[in-house]
Amino acid sequence: IKNGKYHMYADDTQIYYRLHLNQIYDTIKRINEDIKRVTKYSENNCLKINAKKSYCIFLGSKNTIKQTSNADEIMINN
Repeated sequence: IKNGKYHMYADDTQIYYRLHLNQIYDTIKRINEDIKRVTKYSENNCLKINAKKSYCIFLGSKNTIKQTSNADEIMINN
């Protein structure tokens, strides 16, 4: 994980990114890059990421959150 901060506990990993709204598209690109790295690491070490149990949470004011709805997708394995 090169772009975000992270917290790991047992088989759970949380990745954190702090951004201003005008940086959302660049940050989502970086999130997807980190997810690809984690996915590749997992595959190389015979681990499986359960995309159904993975999710993204945006924290901020109601107005800011509303503006993130048009953001690019954050994806695990397409």
